[in-house]
Amino acid sequence: MTGVPVEPDHWHRIEDLFHAAIDLPDEQRAEFVRQSCGADADLRQELESLLAAGDQESPLIAGIIDQATASLLEEDEQSSG
Repeated sequence: MTGVPVEPDHWHRIEDLFHAAIDLPDEQRAEFVRQSCGADADLRQELESLLAAGDQESPLIAGIIDQATASLLEEDEQSSG
């Protein structure tokens, strides 16, 4: 990732796509990513990076995604309230 702050909605989308794609067979996963990300090259890069790492250490990556999402949501709630 680029170090640019990521909006909570964007993280939710990445998380949802990651969980949907991680269990797909390789031959279906590439098509899923292509269709899901469309022309959003940043989204595609982030998702492909997480999936590649997830193939090696799925529980670890899933935990990192969940923690990042929870942290972003907490920050968003604090700034809204």
